[in-house]
Amino acid sequence: MAKARKVLKFPRHFLNEAEVINDFAQLVDASEKSPDFKRIAKEVIAEMSFYRARQNPVEPKPPSKAAKSPKRSELPLLPSKGAPRASKNSAVD
Repeated sequence: MAKARKVLKFPRHFLNEAEVINDFAQLVDASEKSPDFKRIAKEVIAEMSFYRARQNPVEPKPPSKAAKSPKRSELPLLPSKGAPRASKNSAVD
């Protein structure tokens, strides 16, 4: 018999820092602790946000070049519908 595997269930925000920060902020707002606790907690939230911003810097992307449409002279020549095609079997005298 195969042994049953234990499945670990993590909170939905285990790897999502933004969710952790939001949940902590909600806990602070809902708490009935002293004003000092709220002040320190808000400083912790700010530091967590700054840390997250430093870990995940957003670099501006260089402007992308617009796709250049080909000129008429660069397009491949296609036979027109009305042009007669030369048959391979036709004999040329």
